[in-house]
Amino acid sequence: MLGQFDGAVFRAETAKLPGNSGAAFYAAQTFSKMPPGDARCVRIGWAQVSMPGMPFNQMMYFPTELTLRTLSASVRLCSQPVAEIANLCAQPICLD
Repeated sequence: MLGQFDGAVFRAETAKLPGNSGAAFYAAQTFSKMPPGDARCVRIGWAQVSMPGMPFNQMMYFPTELTLRTLSASVRLCSQPVAEIANLCAQPICLD
């Protein structure tokens, strides 16, 4: 939902809108002001997935930057991977 929050009460201005879909994405947390002066709102979600043969079955998603954008004459919450992910690899890897 999009709306206004005055510090105590949230007043919805839209109906509930779809977000991440799928059973695996949950327990997301948001972060802001990291470091001070960085105005982004960043979200990271948690997932539980089947990983046969592996000693784990959970993971964290790539962090994404959340923004509000006007699309088709209505405001929507948009999410895209944070720019820092580009620093994880020096050059693209192509698998044949």
